[in-house]
Amino acid sequence: MPPWLTHAYYACRRALIFFTRYPLPPLTSRSARADFTLADAAWALPLVGILAAAPAALALLLPEPLGVWLALALLLLTSGALHEDGWADVWDASGGATRARRLAILKDSRVGSYGVLALGVLLLIRWQGLLAASPLQLLAIAALSRGLVAFTFRNRWQLGGGLAARVGTLSLGQGLLLGAQLLLLLLLLPPAAWLLALLAVLLMALWLKRLLGGFNGDGYGAMIIAAELAAWGGLLL
Repeated sequence: MPPWLTHAYYACRRALIFFTRYPLPPLTSRSARADFTLADAAWALPLVGILAAAPAALALLLPEPLGVWLALALLLLTSGALHEDGWADVWDASGGATRARRLAILKDSRVGSYGVLALGVLLLIRWQGLLAASPLQLLAIAALSRGLVAFTFRNRWQLGGGLAARVGTLSLGQGLLLGAQLLLLLLLLPPAAWLLALLAVLLMALWLKRLLGGFNGDGYGAMIIAAELAAWGGLLL
């Protein structure tokens, strides 16, 4: 296999393993485990978003309300509710009085009142968005929300161990390639959806740095959800 194709293959696998719950075998290549970070796969994140939302997009072709209910369930299933879990955990952690307490809340598997309310708001906005969106717009929002988060990939901003420790730092080349892909989504989404999603990631990133001192897996998941909700808002406007 040509080196560029091998690189593309491992990049897509890394991103799919990180962002979805599709039943993929773990990476067994020693070089892939050691050398490939998620930042190296940044160009593939919009594609991963499309693959994660593809079953839900197909469900939207069914009559309402069945298609919308099924799409809502499939969005949770294909991601394993990873991003939703991060969204709830971050809002629960926001109630902590100190940074140490907030980090401890993030590690707690229980969901508090802030997390429950945040999930309720998420599901309501997503439901309204799915009622208004076309299947292509759903795919575009899924691609946009994953891709924008890659611009926060910096080693010095990452917290502790876990998956986030293997995120890496986004390179200039990866950033330019990713940005070009995301700009193409303006063909499918109104500019308001794109700009609001970008603003949401920026504000969430600044808030998380102040709240926690950096990002972990929950933080990245929360940023993805924030970008998605802002994009839905722009689309509904």
